[in-house]
Amino acid sequence: MRWFIIVFATIFAVIFIGGAIDIGGKPIFGHIDTVLGTTALMGLHQGTFFILYRGEGTIGDGLDQTEDDVKEFSERPLGFDKAETYRKLDKASDY
Repeated sequence: MRWFIIVFATIFAVIFIGGAIDIGGKPIFGHIDTVLGTTALMGLHQGTFFILYRGEGTIGDGLDQTEDDVKEFSERPLGFDKAETYRKLDKASDY
């Protein structure tokens, strides 16, 4: 029974460390998944420790993020001059 607990704790520790420690902006499992072309290891980490991730964000945080995204989208330029585009449309409608 003692060996079972030791092995179980070791597996959980490796899964936690592999998904929680960032190296170069990504977790260790994220780098391994990129090389393998999968999302299995990060899925294993997030699936195992879903309670930790569930506690990170709440519905209110999600709403705040959505409001911030909408505000950023409305204020950010889209890469073209809207006034010029509307002037062209107005000139085209004159014909």
